Amino acid sequence: MNLKRLPTMPSTTIPRAGYRTASALFFAGNEPAHGVRLYLQDVAGGKPLPITPGGVNGTNFTVSPDGRFVAGIGPDGRDYLFPVHSGEPIPISGLLPAEQPIGWTEDSKSLYIYRLGEVPAKVIAWIWPQDGGHLGRSLCPPILPVSQR
Repeated sequence: MNLKRLPTMPSTTIPRAGYRTASALFFAGNEPAHGVRLYLQDVAGGKPLPITPGGVNGTNFTVSPDGRFVAGIGPDGRDYLFPVHSGEPIPISGLLPAEQPIGWTEDSKSLYIYRLGEVPAKVIAWIWPQDGGHLGRSLCPPILPVSQR
């Protein structure tokens, strides 16, 4: 196994907050005067590039399988799709304040949304970009009586 040291830039990286694709690492970090941002680090080298504004939630984000978008919580507490390479953040419409993105479908066309604090936990498929985004079906397993567990 060949190990390669990559350059670092943010003064603090947030533990357990990272994803990787075949050619890049995504992580949250904090630079002075910027607050927490999400970064893209090309594994071939170079400096990490910020892909979000400062002040985002550095622990609740998910990278699309195609590496084009990061879904996460913006500085205003709303959910967004952050384009990885360029462009403005895209608000994720139709979500309640307690809902947050937790993953993507394999084809990068839909997000899985979790309703924070709801028991039993429900995961909802959010379809994008068709029709500007809309909530799809709930993916909650049936609740069995204690005697059947």
